[in-house]
Amino acid sequence: MADNIRKFSQYTDGSAARALEIPYRDEDYPGRARPRTPDVERNTRKRHRYSKRKKVSFLSVTITMASIGIILYMCISYIMIYSNVIITEKDIAALESQIAEMRADNIEAYDNIDSSVDLRKIYKIATKKLGMIHAEPDKQFSYENKRGDRIIQYSDIPEK
Repeated sequence: MADNIRKFSQYTDGSAARALEIPYRDEDYPGRARPRTPDVERNTRKRHRYSKRKKVSFLSVTITMASIGIILYMCISYIMIYSNVIITEKDIAALESQIAEMRADNIEAYDNIDSSVDLRKIYKIATKKLGMIHAEPDKQFSYENKRGDRIIQYSDIPEK
């Protein structure tokens, strides 16, 4: 009868509550050995099987360490190359901004030079001080250059 009381728990949850087994304790049964279940025997056999480890060969350890070293070297090389690419991109951006500033300065200087030239003043100096006159229509000659847009005169142009 004591075994029946021992099998059932004091707590029940409704009429469909299961009977729970209370774990075996050595102090409940003095002098008796703990009953062995098939699961316990199977686990002890597995422990014995894995306790006898096979030795790892030196070659496999060497190959593993070499592959880890190669992978680390490749990772570090990739990081260094990537940092060089980022630095180069920053340098290119800085140079492009310098080019843009120089172009703006050149356009401003060209506009200043262009606005400083007074064509009326040049005409007065050419006609009054230097004695230049406009060419008459019968003294004007046309020449077609088939080689390019620039003419270099080495001698006098022949008259018609």
